[in-house]
Formats: sequence, structure tokens, C-alpha cells
Amino acid sequence: MHRYMAGVLGVAALFALSPEIAAAQDTGARSGFWANIGLGYGSLAQEDFNGRQGGETVQLVAGGTVSNRLLVGGSLNGWSRLENGARVEAGLVAVFARYYASEEGGFFLSGGLGIGTIHEDVSHSGPGTETGFGGLAGLGYDLPIGGDVSLTPFVNWFLVGNSDANVDVVQIGLGATIH
Repeated sequence: MHRYMAGVLGVAALFALSPEIAAAQDTGARSGFWANIGLGYGSLAQEDFNGRQGGETVQLVAGGTVSNRLLVGGSLNGWSRLENGARVEAGLVAVFARYYASEEGGFFLSGGLGIGTIHEDVSHSGPGTETGFGGLAGLGYDLPIGGDVSLTPFVNWFLVGNSDANVDVVQIGLGATIH
């Protein structure tokens, strides 16, 4: 998993640190339906534990285009880790918005509000699930690779909490976006 994370970070750094490449990438017009699927690595912090735990993440987003700079829709963000027979998961289903800094550029900010779950399935104590409200903030960059398809490195931070449990997850990933 660490090699995968290094690759994702390398791709993101290459485009973030290379203005010539970033300037040459023009996403063109955004219109109609759009969708994104991304995989990556993330770290979870839970109020009952010290430090952060690493695990796999997924992001699924789909929606419609309001303008060439604003996309809206729904998102599903998840984090999972299996260690010594115990699975811990966190997820967020949210109303989602993606705002592009310019009409032609690929850099965007994203955010959302929704409902999330925190699930622990520990072999000696059985499963337990908490549900609560959550939020998401992130950023990314669409790198066109042909037609209406872009590679999309992204970084997200999502929170899920209620009166019994709170977690936050930092996600770093690489996705594919179709406009």
C-alpha cells in the first residue's frame, strides 16, 4: 500500500510543481452529467485512540453541471482497515459540490454535508455501528487524458460524528472523472 500512496503523491506533486504541464492542461467545457471514481490511502483519527490508523479509501461522486465552474451531486467517501481480525470502517454519504477556480482550468475545491457511519467489527466483542452527521472538504485537479476523461488526483478530509463517537479521515487518492 505504501508504494501505491507514493505513486499517487508523485503524480500529484508532478502536476502541482510543474506550471508548464498544468498550464497546458485545458479541461474545456464542462456540461451535463459527470462522475468520478477514485481509490487511495487514508488515515483515520478516532477520539478514543492516540494517533492515526492507515487504510484504503474510495470516493464515488456523480451529479450534474450547474455552470462551467460549479458541479453538484452526491458523494460516497469511505475508509477501511482490517488488522488482526478486526475491521474498522468509516463512510460518508453527502450532498456534494465541486467548484473550479477558472472556467478552463482543472484545479477545484470540493465540499459536502451528509450522514456518515463508523463501524467496528471486533472479533471478541462483535460489530457496532454509530451513525451521525458529517462533512467533507477537499481539493483536486482534473488532468485531461482524452475526450471527456480526466485523471484526478485529490485530497479530502471528512468527519463523521455523533454524541458517542467522532472520527476524521484524510484521503489521498487518484481518480478518473468523466464530464
